[in-house]
Amino acid sequence: MFFMVISIYSPENLQANKKAGGGMKAFRIIGNFKMGSQQASFTKETVASSRDEAIERILSVIGSKHRVKRKTIQIESVRELKTEEIEQTYVREMLEVEDGK
Repeated sequence: MFFMVISIYSPENLQANKKAGGGMKAFRIIGNFKMGSQQASFTKETVASSRDEAIERILSVIGSKHRVKRKTIQIESVRELKTEEIEQTYVREMLEVEDGK
């Protein structure tokens, strides 16, 4: 199992989202994808305003980084995380910026 930091949001973007009324949440997405003849599994955390946005973000990152098509990426689970469950420091910091802490 490995984690990747997804640095899509800047503090300015999060503040703009908050002003627009969007609440950001942390999500952990677990899945796998076919890379060549092998299956690679992943566990990633990200910050998004909805479950669908979190999935879209992960599909985009994996597809871009590993050059795989979306149809080869299988999402096994998506779970919203409480603050104490977040393992990635970057994700925790992004939520703190969004909450104004």
